[in-house]
Amino acid sequence: MIELLVVMVMISIIASLAALSISVNKNKQLETLTYQLTNTLNLAQQEALLRSTTLGLVVSKNSFQFYQVGVKENTWEGMSDSLLGLKHIPKDIKVTLKIQNKIVSGAPPKLIISGSGEITPFTLYVGKEGSPPLYKIIGEPNGHIKSEMIHAN
Repeated sequence: MIELLVVMVMISIIASLAALSISVNKNKQLETLTYQLTNTLNLAQQEALLRSTTLGLVVSKNSFQFYQVGVKENTWEGMSDSLLGLKHIPKDIKVTLKIQNKIVSGAPPKLIISGSGEITPFTLYVGKEGSPPLYKIIGEPNGHIKSEMIHAN
């Protein structure tokens, strides 16, 4: 009987550790996407400076992509390189772009990165679909971009 109790205690400990591990992995996916978005935005900013061109970001439900000003004024061309081209967002993750406290999505780009390094002030929220966001990326007009975890109150 004691052996049975010991085995049950061991199984319950292993099961609780597995449950915690799964929860941490889901949050790690959000953290990784936030880190990737922040780095990609910084890279796009540097690319705009190097090329002396204007770039824009379009966020949709399942993807995000950078665009550059086309040969004709007021036209946008999607970038196709591996770094700034189309990136897919996992189905269970929601990325929301807010500019002036309004949610924006789709083309044309609303988040603009100028060739001088200035950007449209924005906040990008990253979270699980159907839940409040856990991370946010903040872009300031002077070009400073930072990410942080949102602390629940």
